[in-house]
Amino acid sequence: MYYDDDKLLITFIDTIFKYQNSIIISINYENEFETLFQNENNLLNNSNKAMAFIIDNQIYKCNQSFADLFQTPKEKLINSPYPKDKVILQSTKPDKFMELTNKIKNREKYNFTDEVKILQKDGERWAILNIIPKTIHNQLGLHFTFIDITNLKEKELKAIKLQDDLEFIQENILIAIGSCEENKITWTSEIYKILDIPPNKFPKNTFLIKQFLIPKDKILWESYLNSEEITSFKDTLQVITYKNNKKYLSINAKTKFDNNGKIKSKTAFIQDITEMVIYQKRLEKTTTELSQTLEEKDILVKEVHHRVKNNLQIILSLMNLENAFNKNDPESVIESTRNRINFMANLHEIIYKSADLETVNIADYLPDIGESLINLYSNPIEFNTSLEDAKINLDIAIPLGLILTEFINNTIKYAFPNGEKGTFYLKFHKINNMGIVSFIDDGVGLPEDFDLNNLDSLGFTVIKTLTKQINGKLEEIKNVKGTCFEIKFPIKKMKK
Repeated sequence: MYYDDDKLLITFIDTIFKYQNSIIISINYENEFETLFQNENNLLNNSNKAMAFIIDNQIYKCNQSFADLFQTPKEKLINSPYPKDKVILQSTKPDKFMELTNKIKNREKYNFTDEVKILQKDGERWAILNIIPKTIHNQLGLHFTFIDITNLKEKELKAIKLQDDLEFIQENILIAIGSCEENKITWTSEIYKILDIPPNKFPKNTFLIKQFLIPKDKILWESYLNSEEITSFKDTLQVITYKNNKKYLSINAKTKFDNNGKIKSKTAFIQDITEMVIYQKRLEKTTTELSQTLEEKDILVKEVHHRVKNNLQIILSLMNLENAFNKNDPESVIESTRNRINFMANLHEIIYKSADLETVNIADYLPDIGESLINLYSNPIEFNTSLEDAKINLDIAIPLGLILTEFINNTIKYAFPNGEKGTFYLKFHKINNMGIVSFIDDGVGLPEDFDLNNLDSLGFTVIKTLTKQINGKLEEIKNVKGTCFEIKFPIKKMKK
């Protein structure tokens, strides 16, 4: 299910204004809100896209992909000038580029995109450069992102070269002329070169072409020669030459009649278009590959937009629910929102690193979510997993990740009230087409009067709602040290 952008934006703005006083109390400066994005360094360092943060034309921070793109050690790039001499803009002049980046830095403009060529020691790479504003320690800066399109560009350049070669061949190819008048046949000398015939091998008054045509094309050609009604012939026919070479010939013939309607002559223009046909086939193949690549890119961009909209709606809905339970505790709202944004960021990172945009491996996905969340806090809780491999659709992965987030939040808040050391266990296994995931901690356990079906708790309200969303069943496992909850849910069959 997807959401209307305008409605989503209006809902988000209404929510912000509704709770603006509480948010202002908790957040005094813009840079304090950046605590919501403490996973930024992880995303920067783990992204396969080249990224850098720029302050006053100096590189403040960059990732390894950026260093690899510019073939310079990462430590040498930090605090050095942005390597503009290695970046050749395709649609923007250098002086205009400086003007645009200054406008983005000063928030007069919020986005810039251009195709660029990046000079390297052993060649060049092509990329899409995107620049957006970035606030870094209360300083106005820029966020540079380079998306590598070298493979796409090479196919495009290859197609252009093939087209140029094709035009060159057409301009320089040989044309032979043959004429038949009163049973007298004449050929220009080019016909012998086209058919690889040695000089004087055949008499000039021979119907040369039909002797070398492949059988099916010979029938077509003879039907024209023997007809008194067909006035013209235009087709591409295949021959096997005297030297046994396969060639394609473009034949354009016309019949002339006298005043009495009798055939006066037949004239044919014969052109060897073998190389043109070969290049045409290569061009068609390259064009098809290019079209498929562009189509895949468009699908990816649309998929990204839909997922961002859906995930924003999920965060917004959970923020509204959090506010309903914690009206007088805006810091708790911000803390929970930070955790959920961290979860969404990790999910997208896993998806974009994978060739499969529809599913994730639960054994890779859930540990990343759990470890990232626990690392946000300074606590002695250890995170252990025992997970079988299983591919799950994103409509299961997203709720399951949020459920894990809520269980870890509860463990951090309540399981070890005096800061004791402890362990959070996450287990998953499959039985037939059912998945079973267990959330366990060895903390103080649940109150004696705990009743899963009668709770006025935001965390368990969210967990039960999300469990229902994946058609799952939530169950408390008793007689264990600490707490243990188990969720059983159907694993949807993957499309082949």
